[in-house]
Amino acid sequence: MRILSFTASVVLQLTSLSVLHASGAKWTYSGPEGEQHWPKHYPFCGGAFQSPIDIKSELLRFDPALCPIEVQNYNLSPNEQLTLGNNGHSLQISLPPKMYISSLRHRYTAAQLHFHWGSSNRPAGSEHTVKSRRYAAEVK
Repeated sequence: MRILSFTASVVLQLTSLSVLHASGAKWTYSGPEGEQHWPKHYPFCGGAFQSPIDIKSELLRFDPALCPIEVQNYNLSPNEQLTLGNNGHSLQISLPPKMYISSLRHRYTAAQLHFHWGSSNRPAGSEHTVKSRRYAAEVK
């Protein structure tokens, strides 16, 4: 189930990034192009599919035509380093643009990985849920 939730989260986020990238979107979190206005241009950003989401396994369907995800250039040389930082709400690793996911219809490049985790007063730190259940941590 943990692999399913991570995979579904990554696929949904990559799909959202593909739509935004393909349309040449200009968006912000506030102002005239802020998140309150996203649904006007991007209908999926205005309701149940907006992050954070609750992944309902009964709605998921296996597609045997999908190829396994292949990651490219993730083996760094000893001279290459990744940037690790605390952005105030999660741990963030910035990724170089040479890393990408292949074997899908389009090429996807991730800019960052974010780690969310719980605390002593809130042990379930995941942002997204699976069947309304939060988990100890999440990578997205």
